[in-house]
Amino acid sequence: MKFFRRLQRRDASTASAWRKLRVEGLERRELLAADVVASVESATIDEAVSLNAATSTLDGSAFLQWQLQASDWQTLFAATNALSDRARVSEPPAPAASPASSWSQLTSLPRLRAEHTALEVGGKIYVLGGIYSHTQGFCEIDVYDPQTGEWSLAGDMARCRHHFNAVSYADRYILVLGGKTGNDASGVRWADRFDTATGEWTQLPALPEVKWGGPAVVAEGRVHLLAGAWDSEGISRSHYSLDLQDFAAGWRSEPRTLMPTVHSAAAYLDGKIYVMGGEGNHLHPANEQFDVVQVYDLATQSWSYGESLPAPRNHMETSTFVYGGEIWSVAGVDSSLTPRGQSDMFIYNPQLQQWRVYEQALPSKFVSPASLTIGDTLYVLGGWIGDWELERLSDKVWTLDLQDGDPLPTPAPGEPESLDVEAAIGEVRLTWPDAGDIESGYVLERAINDGAFEALATLDADSTSHVDASVAIGDVYSYRIAAFNSAGRSAYQYSSPIQPLGETPVDDQLPPGPTSVISLGGVAARSATLHWEDELGTAAGYLLQRAVVGEKFFDLASLPAEATTYQDDGLLPATPYSYRVAATNSYGQSDFRYSPVFTTLSEETPVNEAEPPSPPSAITSSDVSSGSVTLAWSDPAGTAEGYSLQRSVNGGKFNDLIELSAETLVYSDATLQPETFYAYRIVATNAYGSSAFRYSVPFTTPADVAPPVEHNPPQPTSVISIVSVTSRSSVVEWIDEQGTAEGFILQRAVVAGKFVDVATLPADTTHYEDASLSPATQYSYRVAATNEYGESDFRYSPLFFTESDEVPTGEVGPPSPTSPLEESSVGSRSATLNWSDPGGTAEEFLLQRSTSGGKYNDLVRLPATATEYTDATLQPGTVYDYRIAAINAYGQSSYRYSAPFTTTLDDSVVHIEAIDVSSNVVEIGWSAYLSDAMAISLQRASRGGRFVELARLPSSEMSYRDVAVAPGTTYFYRIAIIHPGGEETYAYSEPVIIPGAVSSFLGVESPPDAPTSLNANYSSRGDVRLAWQREVANATHFVVERSVNGAAFQTIAVLGRSTDAYDDLEVDAGNWYVYRISALNSLGVSQPTFSGPVWT
Repeated sequence: MKFFRRLQRRDASTASAWRKLRVEGLERRELLAADVVASVESATIDEAVSLNAATSTLDGSAFLQWQLQASDWQTLFAATNALSDRARVSEPPAPAASPASSWSQLTSLPRLRAEHTALEVGGKIYVLGGIYSHTQGFCEIDVYDPQTGEWSLAGDMARCRHHFNAVSYADRYILVLGGKTGNDASGVRWADRFDTATGEWTQLPALPEVKWGGPAVVAEGRVHLLAGAWDSEGISRSHYSLDLQDFAAGWRSEPRTLMPTVHSAAAYLDGKIYVMGGEGNHLHPANEQFDVVQVYDLATQSWSYGESLPAPRNHMETSTFVYGGEIWSVAGVDSSLTPRGQSDMFIYNPQLQQWRVYEQALPSKFVSPASLTIGDTLYVLGGWIGDWELERLSDKVWTLDLQDGDPLPTPAPGEPESLDVEAAIGEVRLTWPDAGDIESGYVLERAINDGAFEALATLDADSTSHVDASVAIGDVYSYRIAAFNSAGRSAYQYSSPIQPLGETPVDDQLPPGPTSVISLGGVAARSATLHWEDELGTAAGYLLQRAVVGEKFFDLASLPAEATTYQDDGLLPATPYSYRVAATNSYGQSDFRYSPVFTTLSEETPVNEAEPPSPPSAITSSDVSSGSVTLAWSDPAGTAEGYSLQRSVNGGKFNDLIELSAETLVYSDATLQPETFYAYRIVATNAYGSSAFRYSVPFTTPADVAPPVEHNPPQPTSVISIVSVTSRSSVVEWIDEQGTAEGFILQRAVVAGKFVDVATLPADTTHYEDASLSPATQYSYRVAATNEYGESDFRYSPLFFTESDEVPTGEVGPPSPTSPLEESSVGSRSATLNWSDPGGTAEEFLLQRSTSGGKYNDLVRLPATATEYTDATLQPGTVYDYRIAAINAYGQSSYRYSAPFTTTLDDSVVHIEAIDVSSNVVEIGWSAYLSDAMAISLQRASRGGRFVELARLPSSEMSYRDVAVAPGTTYFYRIAIIHPGGEETYAYSEPVIIPGAVSSFLGVESPPDAPTSLNANYSSRGDVRLAWQREVANATHFVVERSVNGAAFQTIAVLGRSTDAYDDLEVDAGNWYVYRISALNSLGVSQPTFSGPVWT
């Protein structure tokens, strides 16, 4: 018998089986199947089982050092599988019923499976994948109906593989991600979606890298794929996610896990993703097993380590789920080289932050079963029984009723509902309601002047008040309290900030007011010049800090009161920085004010002001809805004087969208249509030219679905700002940042007193003048948003003192306020404002502007003689409002406001199309907004030709009849708007095909339908494979077009109607491509059908 000369032994029993088949001294590396069959007939059952285990790992295993022909392997597997079937020891019967044991068996799986996935969809269990040897997997999808107790076949997977992970969502769809098709080196990037309602498969954007053995979870509308492996030895920390409503956006890279793992489990619970256990390189002799739990917080996008598992575990990625607000992990493996199945179940309670072992063990030890719950029933399906090396595959389905088992321990207490503070002379008094019946006591902590919280007192369970007498006059105190018991501590409840009272509080015991924002005077490779203003004149000095973007701020300089400019010569080239400054005096410091983020110049590129600007960064898109998107970019070189933003719709030509100023780095496009494909590009401009374009990733807007009505209270406002203060009045303002308020409740308190209602205000209120104050008194305000379902949390103002009446009025007091602002003219990029100074007491005016309902920012300071100002820095189609204050040497008046207004739009063509088409006439119509256009040029081109002018028309014309057309010809039309400066802007029509006698020859009676799908996949050969449905009504040809990196579509092929696939060989690595296909006949062209983006 001819067999192997050398074998890497897995264990003693495997080696014994192989010794029966080995012939010493043979050098040939071939296996004759007949010899194997003859040899194994005399093997014992135990040896046959071990032989089956060894043969199942031979193909591609890292432990073997020879190769065999595929036909030989098939025969060997057939022989050893037959023996293995004879060798299977009967699985343990269902345990006898008892109070501590309630496992029962259901109808078995239709086939033996391990390392498979089971998911609940529509009340049924879908079982996918799995293996029957180490490298051979299933394609079949088996479905179990708990109502009938029967199994059925739902078909095959679109692309067969194993070691993948799968998730379900929307109670209809199943995603199959990654996996392997054969041995340990054949991982794939495939991502497919199965529709359980129709039985159809859809290919999704490929994974960014080969991935198998990595867990997946659905969290907040995205599927997350974590860790895993890309080959037999490469273990990954990668983390990617995909929007379940926008597959075309592709996979997004997320913060990586803290450590690489494979065969780990994952679950999503309460805003966090938990990645549990796993192993290192499971083919390496020193493979490490993990009990580590890694926790990803979606709100902060950060990782941390959680409470470790009770013991190391791996191979439980298909048997981990959430039930009853807890994470359950069933069975698993405690080692990989000598793997042993487990019969316990680990449960994690996030409130207690503790793991426990379920009181009821599994009926047997399992390796890689699939587990899930439906209602209160736990299902455990298949897997290996006992120790892995016995290779005893199972088809059994076990169930357990979870309703009556494993009572929870006493939970940690809830936090107190509130923490109220009251200031008194030399002390602060705190009160709170009782937290309940299960707390053992309270922990009270205090923070001073925005410092860290430190323990102040530990109080017994009956405590509901405390007096803090260890306070200093002039400091600001914040408090928080938590209840605790033996199970843990509650969340904290926080107080509002408060200052204790002194015997004689005076104005000069207050910290200074903040400075203006920092402006940048000049940026070089290694230096930057900064400037700010002490607008309130209360600073005795300044603290200046600097940070590299993404890192912490550190102290840069302490400067005297007269220093309002600073040159920082300690920078690095091509590095992003930000600064902040706080005013200081002997009683503390103000809030920080910040500079814009900027990037120093590169020393490799000398500055030349007479050159075009460097290109901006690529565009990022966010907040995509059916009608809008938010776009953002940066200017790394700082050489732009403006930007031109362009947009492409459904893969068409990029058209100008808007011109933006150099300071604009974010733009919201609110003119989108539902279910439409968009891409953007941007170019930086200055007086010497334009940069290269930078592109966005294209996306498709979702369907316009009315949002569900949420019966929730509104979100809170911003904090309250104190705008102006006199002896008997103040002006406060706030912003409804979420836009959910239907009104506001404004309250006021004398420090050491309780808050009382001041006013109930409508939803459009953003400021309030309170004229009922007392002189030389310390006050605080708070505001809550309200709607018909309740009110938000309160937001507070800083503490402040009113002025004393001893300050005489008239020439030595602050000026009177101006009249309200009025806008006398509004254009697309400018507006003129008017006001008057009735009191005649102003020495200058401060004008501020708010954009789209945002914060007011300083716009300009004007002399006392000014009564009009034209703001020429506006953007078209944008909402603005203004406010103005009078200023003199003694202070500032209260603000007076304008009514909000929206600037008009620039000239633009909205739409152009063929209104009527016959064999000898085409009527073209368009709609446009024209204010300064001199004329319209209508132009036409035949397929492959240049555009020529048909007619020059006045701007009032909106249609034209073209009578010089030829039957059977395809034309393209475009409108050019000719502006006063001579520049032109364009809009294009769809192709127009003139009917003619040729149609009867081709046998078509109407334009063709659009192809129903277009799939595009990048292959390992370096080309893109396109496929579509060939049966399209009335089609005589197909036109294939391609867009590279968001550029305009170009025709790459015209194919016959019998064609259903095309290979694009002209692709380059590092680009992304979008394709579209249209059906064509002599009577017209169908609408295009688009592929998803393909990355090469």
